[in-house]
Amino acid sequence: MSTLLQDVRFALRTLRRGWLITGLAIVSLALAIAGNGIVFSLTNGLLFRPLPFDDPGNLMLLWLDREGQVPPANFTPLSEPELIDYRERTRGLGLLEGFRGARVNWTRGDRPEPLMGERVTDGMFQVLGVDALHGRTFEPGEEHEKVVVLQYRFWEERLGADVSILGQTLQLNSEPYTVLGVMPPEFEIFTPGAKLWIPLPLEKGQGSRSNRNLLVLGRLAPGVGLPQARAEIETVSRRLREEHPETTSGHSAVLERFQDRIPDDQNRILMALLQFALIFVLAIACANIANLLLARGYERQREFAVRRALGAGRLRILRQLLSESLFLSLAGGAIGMLLAYVGIHFMHAAFAPLMPAFMRPVLDTNVVLYTLAVTVAGGLFFGSAPALQGSRVEISDTLREGGRGATAGGRRRLLSKGLVVAEVSMAAVLLAGAVMLIQSFSSLQRVESGFDTSNLLTMGVSLPGERYKDEQSASFFEQAAERLAGLPDVEGATAASSLPRMPFLPSVPFTPEDLVPRDGESPPSALCITVLPGYFETLGIPLRSGRPLLDSDRGEGQAVAVISRSLAQRWFAEEEAVGGRLRVLEKERRIVGVVDDVMQIFLQVGSQGQAVIYLPLAQQSRNSMAFMLKTRGEAAPGLSQSIRQEMESLERDATVGQMLTLDAFIAQFFTGARVISIIMGGFGALALVLSAVGIYGVLAYSVVQRRHEIGVRMALGAGKGQVLGLITRQGLMLTAIGLLLALPGVLAAHYGISYVLAGIAEVEGSGLGAVALVLVLVAGAACYLPARRAAAVDPIQALRSE
Repeated sequence: MSTLLQDVRFALRTLRRGWLITGLAIVSLALAIAGNGIVFSLTNGLLFRPLPFDDPGNLMLLWLDREGQVPPANFTPLSEPELIDYRERTRGLGLLEGFRGARVNWTRGDRPEPLMGERVTDGMFQVLGVDALHGRTFEPGEEHEKVVVLQYRFWEERLGADVSILGQTLQLNSEPYTVLGVMPPEFEIFTPGAKLWIPLPLEKGQGSRSNRNLLVLGRLAPGVGLPQARAEIETVSRRLREEHPETTSGHSAVLERFQDRIPDDQNRILMALLQFALIFVLAIACANIANLLLARGYERQREFAVRRALGAGRLRILRQLLSESLFLSLAGGAIGMLLAYVGIHFMHAAFAPLMPAFMRPVLDTNVVLYTLAVTVAGGLFFGSAPALQGSRVEISDTLREGGRGATAGGRRRLLSKGLVVAEVSMAAVLLAGAVMLIQSFSSLQRVESGFDTSNLLTMGVSLPGERYKDEQSASFFEQAAERLAGLPDVEGATAASSLPRMPFLPSVPFTPEDLVPRDGESPPSALCITVLPGYFETLGIPLRSGRPLLDSDRGEGQAVAVISRSLAQRWFAEEEAVGGRLRVLEKERRIVGVVDDVMQIFLQVGSQGQAVIYLPLAQQSRNSMAFMLKTRGEAAPGLSQSIRQEMESLERDATVGQMLTLDAFIAQFFTGARVISIIMGGFGALALVLSAVGIYGVLAYSVVQRRHEIGVRMALGAGKGQVLGLITRQGLMLTAIGLLLALPGVLAAHYGISYVLAGIAEVEGSGLGAVALVLVLVAGAACYLPARRAAAVDPIQALRSE
């Protein structure tokens, strides 16, 4: 123990004497360790943290795979009638329950407050195997009851953590709901920020098969294996396609473990790429520190030789040098952990609106252990070579007057150059990957929308379904649009079932009148958007032929539709599409107009040419719509208040969501992409800087070691320009070798990113040349100072000092 304490004290004194090198090493290591901890917290939340449900390996996800679509567009939820069918026709699944997000109005005082919640079938909590912290959850047969289960934080922050609330009522959508229980902290099913859960009643013979919005979870029945359950599901799926070809053709049911699907393979690979990228940063930082320690060890060779002469063994010196490296790594790890804590807190807040609580990054035991592991591994990585070199010093050669240890110095220079080549290579791969990701994400945001998105204020509006049916809901939304269009600074108002430029929308099958599908052939599909009359005029979407949707297109009249130009060109002669017919959502509809293409979904390559069918709200009623208000310039500060007053005057219980400009609304979907871009770009820049420092360090030390040689060259007639070129060429040669060795890694990164973004965005390679150029320029700048110092060597002084 006393020897260990002696090693620690000596290590501290040694590191304090070289405080500048020590400080640089600790800072670079801390940044690299912090980055690894931050990214691993996200990877851990998505891939490694156990699901907070009972027996998560037996929790199943049932969904529909849409033929001809690539992930994530192929993932399709179930409709209510389909869930009933699978419940009745399968025996391999003991429990099968569904849920969907829902907005409700909570009335407490004078004004209702919109809350995000989830509607769940009455056995959902039993499927998840999670009990209430206080009270109880739903019981079988309560799906038609007005009961509610509360989220813990909502109960704690908004209801004062009052247990006596159990059995009392909350006014939700102007109706009293009895509070049954409070769930444990951090419990969420899948909708981020859900404040409560209310029952979802399922009625056989009710609901549309095309309205697919239920995520369905289940459990295998006792004694039933997954292959057996899958075979049964496939049989039922085939029968449903035969019984309901108009809505089910092209869809096949998929049963898989929840933890195998969420997250999907693309997200798993993306997380692996990010983690490898940050390991590269750590490796670059460690290579830099190893070079610094190699240089310091070469300068301390006489010290090591004296210690050996006084009786210290090689193992003793090796342990001493490893102690110094371990202290550096622990200091960097401690600071890195603090930085990681701050970064993880930021990441948690950034991803809170995008993913459920059990997936969000947090600083848990796994993250702490991982950070500690990379800290120790980093210390061993950058400390091993310098320690081995220092422990192998030859006493006689080193202490002999004038001995330079040329052989050992040559080995050290070769190792240092190898480390710099590795740094450049890893930095090139990391920067190339960062550029490809950032370019791909940016291209998604730059795609033309097909209409003017400026000055569009959006909000979601939902009606209480119990009191609004068919014509009543259509009438309400028409009145609301008319009232909102009359507000000051508002040029026009309209509403649609979905805003343009959404990340994903399910498509529905349709059948053109002249198409006769072959047996087993899937019908074509298109996006189906329900809109108010005036939709195209308000958004400025050009009409190419025919007419737009009108107020006269109501339920009692001829069912009509307007289609996009891409759909018209694909299935009709565009000029002959008007007057044609197609069957969609179980109705035959006459095409009355063709409009220009609009980018309805952006998470799909070529989505601007997506086939879209527009239906009038009065013929396809809904209880929730997304409003868009065209304002004159930026929305006035008081406009949101005026909007809420108008909506409240029409229907007190209407739920009005957050008001955002369309651009701000779409920006929310890129939060994750922006965070990933910041991580990749920031640490790519750090890798570039560390590589430059590595090149500078190797060349600067080389100049010191080659001072005599440089003096001889200049004495024999070499000019300053020649010496400058000699040192610069050495640095650029190392850079060129590093870039050459990086090519396989860059190709692997391109393949991995292309797989992750397949069907979503094109991965460009146009920025790779710029990456190489930047690396060469930065390397050239790093070479300049050592080269200038070499060119300034006085040959007389250099030769005299020898």
